[in-house]
Amino acid sequence: MKLTFPAAKTALFCQAAAVAVLSLSAGLSQAQTVTLQDGGATNQYRAENLTFGEALVKKPATLGAGNYKESTNGPSFWVYCLDPLTYITSPMTYTKLTGAGNAALSQFITTTGTPAALTTYNEQFAKGGDYATVGGAGSSKYEDQAAGGAGNTRVLNKITELFSYAYADATLSNNATKSAAFQYALWEILGDTKAGATAGTYANYSSTTGGLREGTIAGGVNDLASTASGGYSSALRTQINTYLTALNTGNWAGIGTGKATNYTFTVFNSATSQTLVSVTPQSNGVPEPGSLALAGLALFGVVYTRRQVNNKR
Repeated sequence: MKLTFPAAKTALFCQAAAVAVLSLSAGLSQAQTVTLQDGGATNQYRAENLTFGEALVKKPATLGAGNYKESTNGPSFWVYCLDPLTYITSPMTYTKLTGAGNAALSQFITTTGTPAALTTYNEQFAKGGDYATVGGAGSSKYEDQAAGGAGNTRVLNKITELFSYAYADATLSNNATKSAAFQYALWEILGDTKAGATAGTYANYSSTTGGLREGTIAGGVNDLASTASGGYSSALRTQINTYLTALNTGNWAGIGTGKATNYTFTVFNSATSQTLVSVTPQSNGVPEPGSLALAGLALFGVVYTRRQVNNKR
């Protein structure tokens, strides 16, 4: 028995199949509202005094990965901050951006004109407050790269590179010093204008130069240099410079496995709270079950349509 369908239904089916294929290839980001809560694991935080721009001192700034989950019985995950000059507000309600690969991160970094509930990378730096202070007059600005231009693309690519090579080394090793260094490197990518440095490179961790540097106390004495910390501060500076050097040179040998891991990015975005990012490893190119089902559906539509055309000849 040969099954037949009306021509209109066949056309609709083929259209749906084509949309399925397009969605698979585009990796479009999707959004939903979530409220984060404590994940239960010990946060990998270090408190450091940092200076943004010419004179804005954060005493202290919290550097490192926080542990959260979306529901009481849900899995916990690590997040890093993409918004160093905004505080987290309670309740932690966010628009969760997801998509294939770094699609969600790309939406945050490169998109403009998003709904009012969201804040993009360039809008974040333009919202006033502390961001207006650090982007003001002076040689050591902390500000976004050129909106919509090559600067945004470089920020996106460098953040992706940092996570690909250093995320596991910094976060999964349960080492708060490495986690703090990773957060510093992330903030460096986002806004250090690198005054006096070669364009497109990142300034070494410093108390005196760059748009992001160590905080200072009265008289210009370096906070960390005057603190007995058992060698911790020296270790942090060394680790930060290790990550920044790798970002400048592209040589990640000796950091973790030295090999890249592909991650899927999730961005937790808000117009009023601190924007966060988390990642999960991709499955080595093996499609997820839902993707396989969509691909199978699309393929079936193509084959069925071809058979219908042949049967009419």
